[in-house]
Amino acid sequence: MKRKFFLILFTIMSCNVSQNDERTELEGAIERFNTAFTQSQTQVLEGMLTTNYRHTNSSKKAIDKQNWLSYISKRNKQITAGDLQILEYTMDELEIQMYHNSAHVTGRM
Repeated sequence: MKRKFFLILFTIMSCNVSQNDERTELEGAIERFNTAFTQSQTQVLEGMLTTNYRHTNSSKKAIDKQNWLSYISKRNKQITAGDLQILEYTMDELEIQMYHNSAHVTGRM
């Protein structure tokens, strides 16, 4: 009986370590995405987004991946020209719910 209990406990602990590693990896990806967004790194962003990516915000209609990357590129030109300045870009209220090989992530920008 003790062996079964140990095996089950070990299995559960192994799963938690793996899930923690995946969460840490996901948090790193979110950080890289936010940095790429702030710095208008469209190639980095393109590599991180799925083909069917849809971008939404609270005040406009959802747009597809290519239109959003085009917006980022135009925004970069405005920043470079001095017409637009990013004073602060932060993410808070980050919540991550892990589900096996996927996750549900929400946050406030």
